[in-house]
Order: sequence, then structure tokens, then C-alpha cells
Amino acid sequence: MDESHFSVGICACVHCGQQFLRVFCEQIDWVDGQDPQYFLTAPVSEDEVGNLRMLSGVDSLLAEIFMQRITLRHDFPKDAQFPVNRWAHGMVMPAHD
Repeated sequence: MDESHFSVGICACVHCGQQFLRVFCEQIDWVDGQDPQYFLTAPVSEDEVGNLRMLSGVDSLLAEIFMQRITLRHDFPKDAQFPVNRWAHGMVMPAHD
């Protein structure tokens, strides 16, 4: 899934080959031009990658993956000077356009 303000993709570590599910969300700030951006990243298995590529039941699979494991979050809200990186449980899908 790839849109200008929302994308879901799979990336892999160049050193060990571990695959990760990555979700990107951005909301347009029409007033100040400071678009909030958020990334969620979680490790995935080969089976999960195969299921994600079939694009059948992706919404429930995304929720299941993000609810079952710790995820790396990269949050850059509108008025923040710097982004915040943190480990988190659960899936909170930020608003996006």
C-alpha cells in the first residue's frame, strides 16, 4: 500500500535479513505546513510477509501483528522540535490524509 500520506511496506535488515512491517502516516497541516509524521515498525515472520503480500485480510493482520509485539515508533507531531523514538505495545494508527 503506498499513497503520499499513508503507506504500508516491508523492509529488511541489510545485516541479518530480518524483515519488518513498516507503516507510515502523515497528516497535512494546511495552516502552518508542519505535517505531523508517524512510523510504526515491527518484526515479521516469513509466513506473515506472505500473508501480507496476498492483500487478503490485511487490516486484521496489521492489527494482530502490532498488538502482539513491541513496536518501534517514530513520532514527529506538529509542534515538536524533534521526533521521538520509542518502543511501544499495541497499535494506535495516527490520523492520516
